[in-house]
Amino acid sequence: MPYIDVNTCLKDNVFQKSDNVKVESGKLVFSNIDFDSLSLHHNNNVIINGKTIDLKKIENTTYTNGLDLLFDNCKFSEVNAKEVTWSNSVVIKFSLIEKVNIKSSVFKERFYFNPQYHEDKEEYICKISSFIVEDSTFEHNFKFHNCEACSTNINNTDFEKNADFFKSKFIQKDKDIVFKSINFRGLVLFGECKFHSKLIFEYVTLKGLSHFREAEFFKGLDLDKANIENEMIFYAVEGLQKTEYISQETYRIIKYNCQKIGNQIEANKYHSFELKKRQEFLNKNFFKNKLDWVVFNINWITSNFSTNWLLTTFWIFVVGFLTFMSVDEFVCYRYQCTVEFIDVFKYMSIVNLDECIKKNPLIFITNKVMLGFLYYQLITAIRKDTKR
Repeated sequence: MPYIDVNTCLKDNVFQKSDNVKVESGKLVFSNIDFDSLSLHHNNNVIINGKTIDLKKIENTTYTNGLDLLFDNCKFSEVNAKEVTWSNSVVIKFSLIEKVNIKSSVFKERFYFNPQYHEDKEEYICKISSFIVEDSTFEHNFKFHNCEACSTNINNTDFEKNADFFKSKFIQKDKDIVFKSINFRGLVLFGECKFHSKLIFEYVTLKGLSHFREAEFFKGLDLDKANIENEMIFYAVEGLQKTEYISQETYRIIKYNCQKIGNQIEANKYHSFELKKRQEFLNKNFFKNKLDWVVFNINWITSNFSTNWLLTTFWIFVVGFLTFMSVDEFVCYRYQCTVEFIDVFKYMSIVNLDECIKKNPLIFITNKVMLGFLYYQLITAIRKDTKR
């Protein structure tokens, strides 16, 4: 296996001829090295610790277009790419990085942070203190796997193919995690990610399928200003029930996407969250929305927005009992007749009762209107997880 000619590439002995630096299958591989800094530069040059390597002039290699870069289990004070067009792939795995700073650059091949594959015997973590990407374009696949990022800022960036953030942890807690002015043109994966602050998609366009399978949101999600052109999948996510962090519009978007993929059970769940947010709005603006406030609170009290069939059943019993007390007890008091308590159940029936009409038509009408509404709520609540 050919090694780098250190004298040719660096003009001094920064690296010794060892397995720490080698050429392997078209890649320049660095292993177990501490770097002060790494900068991608023009013309396939990489600057390491202030020294320049021309990837087209590595001795003992036939790759005239330059070599791909692979860094394995290394440490960096910073990784930079500013106003660069980079033509070869870059892979950084199982490393510790203080700062990633990518600005106004174009990457024509793969750019991977810590790619995880099925054949890997164990998972490994890449820790990044600060991850900043601005005004840049990734023309090939981008991966950000199993990384722990303390601070993240991705702004005004295009991902032309797939963008995969599998199992990464965004652990900043002092401010929101903002993805701003981004075009995701391919598949977008946030599977099993953990977001310790609120995730905000601000003027983000999602053209391809995106999914948050088994992701966890500690302080919610904001999709209000996102442009979603394809399906979003929220299977088995955690934390989105925390309504204090999420808007009505975001719940509506999530509900709609669950309906698009046929996940009616989840759609119903997020529909109830959407209604709760609407109720909060009406409670704060009661005098401007009196009638809506009445309707929403009736739905909430009687069925928790068509999600609790036991609550609706309770109210059906209440209506039957109150009707019994209003009709039979009143009649018995006047005519001293004997009434069995079992008669309560006949006033829980929605079908016509001639006896009730004769006794008190107004109570009859009130009973039937209330029971009709409650039975509809009961059917809706029972079918919410089974209807097609």
